[in-house]
Amino acid sequence: LTDSGVFARLDPPAGRSPALCPWVRDPRGYYAYTQAAWVPIVFSRREVSDQDAPDSLAALAQPRWQGKVALPAPASFSPVVDCLYRFVADSPALGFSWLERMRDNDVMLLLFFPALHDAALSGVRPVSWGIPSTGDAAAKSLGARSAREGSVIMLYATAINRRAPHPAAARAFVAWLLDPATQSFMTKNGLSLSLLKGDCERLEREPVCGRSVKTSPAEVEEFRRKVWKALLGDGHIPR
Repeated sequence: LTDSGVFARLDPPAGRSPALCPWVRDPRGYYAYTQAAWVPIVFSRREVSDQDAPDSLAALAQPRWQGKVALPAPASFSPVVDCLYRFVADSPALGFSWLERMRDNDVMLLLFFPALHDAALSGVRPVSWGIPSTGDAAAKSLGARSAREGSVIMLYATAINRRAPHPAAARAFVAWLLDPATQSFMTKNGLSLSLLKGDCERLEREPVCGRSVKTSPAEVEEFRRKVWKALLGDGHIPR
């Protein structure tokens, strides 16, 4: 989209605050990362104690978690889901064989991240791999644990359509999102991981989704089919 001229440039100051991580702003000035979230293992505290909660994705394929785990469905192959499964495929401790073991362990595949939370909250599948809810009620009922293999970080970029009817207001909004005070507020209220400079190291230690990756539609489709096959078998691969 950037190369096709869809986006307008941000104002030069946007995202260049010394208080923010240096990679927050696109070097060419077309977008900026304004929010970040992590993808832990989420579990229902009504069904699973903090002490017994799994601390690795590999553990989810063990017999004790059979019929108790939910994962995002390959049918919902957004860039986020694509990134999560590429993380699995590239992990020495996981790979496609882990997806096959999850299939044998009766994993439930759900289309959207909110459905993963609902499954955990209701106890239908007390363990899921998804973004934790930030609501107080959910925080008391759901636990979240970093996986030993790594806690994938998702970055959300904000850009301005070059045909926006009010470009000045749009640029002011992006500048407000990137203001250190706004970033501090979002972190304090559970809306985002901190993008402030002092917290950059944590984000850089983990696998990151959202950074520019050039993958052709054909490559994405081929990878999706491999994930489908591992999770559901040959007879369930969509045409």
